[in-house]
Amino acid sequence: MRACVRACVRACVRACVRVCVFCVCVLCVFCVVLELMMLSVCALQLALYTRCELNIRTTANLLLAYAADRQECRPFLQQYFCATVRLPSDWVDVAEQYQV
Repeated sequence: MRACVRACVRACVRACVRVCVFCVCVLCVFCVVLELMMLSVCALQLALYTRCELNIRTTANLLLAYAADRQECRPFLQQYFCATVRLPSDWVDVAEQYQV
């Protein structure tokens, strides 16, 4: 699990992207990395890592919404969703992001 997350983070660091809650570019870079790796669980692992280790709620919720929209990620969504969503406001934020 962590090897995939580390690979995504390393790719972002190499691209000189600053990890910031308000930076939409980070999400775009993560999505490109995820598409290139073609791993269905990677988005969910990255969301869990972002929420638990980095304590970034917004990006984690956006990655959960992204994974919920992807057909290949849905079988794994329940496993990571409960671990990533810690507050009721997180659940609401994921639902709002999914609608967008």
